[in-house]
Amino acid sequence: MAQVAGCLSAGRRWLTGIGHFYLDGFRSMRTGKTLWKIIVVKLIFFLLILKLFFPDILQTHFQTDRQRAAHVLDNLTGSVSVCSQGGE
Repeated sequence: MAQVAGCLSAGRRWLTGIGHFYLDGFRSMRTGKTLWKIIVVKLIFFLLILKLFFPDILQTHFQTDRQRAAHVLDNLTGSVSVCSQGGE
């Protein structure tokens, strides 16, 4: 039991050390903070554009979750038609 407790304690110290490493890095960052803010704003903007211009087709075309799941499964596992070109 003592070995397990020591192992957990070492694991916690290791994770805490990693956490402090990243926190100290983010605290001392100047340019990085600005870049992260830009990334977050762009991500929010991108998700809003997707939500506005690409409606939820499954929600509008199918009434139940079972129908939606069947449609997705059919599209994922359906056969792919291959057009042969030439004399093959």
